[in-house]
Amino acid sequence: MPAWSERREFRRYPIQLPLLHRPIAPSPSSAGVGWTRDVSRGGLLLRLPQVLPPGTALELTLPTPTGPLPVAGTVVWVAPPEARTPDLPIRHGLRFTALDWATALSLGRVLAEAT
Repeated sequence: MPAWSERREFRRYPIQLPLLHRPIAPSPSSAGVGWTRDVSRGGLLLRLPQVLPPGTALELTLPTPTGPLPVAGTVVWVAPPEARTPDLPIRHGLRFTALDWATALSLGRVLAEAT
């Protein structure tokens, strides 16, 4: 088992969903479109066309069968330049910052239906 997996606090579920993102606080980033790659109870892996620096607070809007699901989080890491592929989305790690029980339940339902 790889050493990095020992650091994982929550199990990750592979899921690819389109999403909209916008900064919560004034920042140089703007609203845009991205994709998830995997989701856990603590956060998700984002794939975005531009780099958002760690510390960027975002509101994501995920599509669900019952309507849009807003989720707040903070970028905690970005793939380093040497790990990026030109013309492909850039990987970002996002930690959820405000995941109330209703949002967690809705997110769990999306994951259950997708797997």
